Amino acid sequence: FEEKKDKFKSPNKKIFQIGSIDFEKFVKRQNIESNSIKDYYNQNIASFRNEEKRLIDILYFSNTDNKSDKRIQEIKSNPTLFNEEIFSRGLKTDDVTLGYVNKSSSRENDNLMKIFSEENIGVYGPYETELGLAIYRIREIMAENQTTFSDAKSDIRNLLASEKAKNETFRILEDLNNEVAAGQTLEDLVSRFSIAIETLEIDDNELPDIFKNNPNAKTLFDDANDQITEFILLADNSLLALKLEKEIESRILTLTEVSEDIEIILRKENTLIAAKS
Repeated sequence: FEEKKDKFKSPNKKIFQIGSIDFEKFVKRQNIESNSIKDYYNQNIASFRNEEKRLIDILYFSNTDNKSDKRIQEIKSNPTLFNEEIFSRGLKTDDVTLGYVNKSSSRENDNLMKIFSEENIGVYGPYETELGLAIYRIREIMAENQTTFSDAKSDIRNLLASEKAKNETFRILEDLNNEVAAGQTLEDLVSRFSIAIETLEIDDNELPDIFKNNPNAKTLFDDANDQITEFILLADNSLLALKLEKEIESRILTLTEVSEDIEIILRKENTLIAAKS
């Protein structure tokens, strides 16, 4: 303890009072009429059409010789040999697959367009590529289909409710900050707005993950003092304001406070020394 006294310090602790309004609550309470949902579906029906997809794998044969030609024909005659060829190269299926390919994204690739002209799963080719001859395997065909109104209804409702909720959020944000500027506290605002108030403690300015990657939130915490801040809009469209309730500065800890921690450190060091011995 005497040797490393300066390293045994308490964290700098800040205690905040936080007022927040969850955007999802705005979304859930929006009233969206069935006619609006139906109109949106009819006006955007093309966006609910799922185009054809195919699960496609590809094997290259860089050597254009009789041996490669023979192997290609063997695989085409017996498609089960496609996997055998993959494994013989020390590869896995994931190494040779193109994944699910959309028909529209294949229009600039002549070989893929030929694959989309085939009606059944199987092995096709060989086709010329920049890497030599290639054979393609169609593992799965997902035909074009239309998402029905019944299936799309819930998603459309959420979309329209979110747009409507954003407008409400901006309006409430302005009203809230006018009230804050007039000297209202979070407690004063609770009765008029759906504000959730909670206490948050952070050590050494280490923000929770929910705020850490939001620059606006970080600035709000960094600049906080004993007066309520203005409400800000977070990345998920929720609203946040806060004030610094108390700050406990870092201090050197006493031997009594850190003796258990030191004992754990020494046990680990002794165990390591014993293990090496």
